[in-house]
Amino acid sequence: RIPSIPILLDLSFDRLMLICRLPESVLLSSHVYPSVKYYLKRGDEDQCMEEMIQLLETLQEFSNICLMITIVVDRPFPDLDGVLSLFRSHKGLVRVVVFSIERP
Repeated sequence: RIPSIPILLDLSFDRLMLICRLPESVLLSSHVYPSVKYYLKRGDEDQCMEEMIQLLETLQEFSNICLMITIVVDRPFPDLDGVLSLFRSHKGLVRVVVFSIERP
């Protein structure tokens, strides 16, 4: 038997939430890991927090799952204190956080 390799499933927030709700979700597989890309602009921090809380609560229903999150930002930069605090409080679930700047 060939050992399985980790598969990273890179999706938007909305798509990942839909996949979480499927009765036979691919996320039930022990070698599939979700990755969500979220575009965050200044002024949308509260909405981001609400959606990330919703996503983390949903993903906690799966056993042995970890999440990679890419936050894409642009100038003027949003306030990231709240979202970083949230991710730190879920360090067992949120394993990788990537910040990407859309335009220098």
